[in-house]
Amino acid sequence: MLLLSIHPKYVEKIIRGEKQVELRRQRPRSQPGDWLAVYATLPVQQLVGVARIEQILVASPSQLWNQTAGRAGVTHDEFRAYFREAEMATGIVLAEPLRLPAPVSLARLRTAWPGFRPPQSFLYLTDEQVELVVNQFDAQVRQKLLKSVV
Repeated sequence: MLLLSIHPKYVEKIIRGEKQVELRRQRPRSQPGDWLAVYATLPVQQLVGVARIEQILVASPSQLWNQTAGRAGVTHDEFRAYFREAEMATGIVLAEPLRLPAPVSLARLRTAWPGFRPPQSFLYLTDEQVELVVNQFDAQVRQKLLKSVV
């Protein structure tokens, strides 16, 4: 499972299903069907939900904008600023966003995962870390999540 650090204003858009494409300068190794965990950066500093990766798009920034403009949840100016001087751009198409019943604070993450520091962009969770994320949900959702991370 991939953990993405995302600015809180975009996290809320993702969880509400309004932002369906998360933009990255690097392509993660994750594949369609994998789940990712969503961590809200400062000032929130909480693990707030998960979403399923539907597709990963890699293209030039202008091509990616043409493919994702209405779903990326950013303005064209924000998009251009983020990908300034980049030759390639990645769009992680998200589906089935799920809010955690109770967000997991940074302090709790650090207690559960000694030495944990939120990533600048993303990181791959260990099996133990995935277990903490998955166990936040009820049995039905846990089963759904575990099918794709096993």
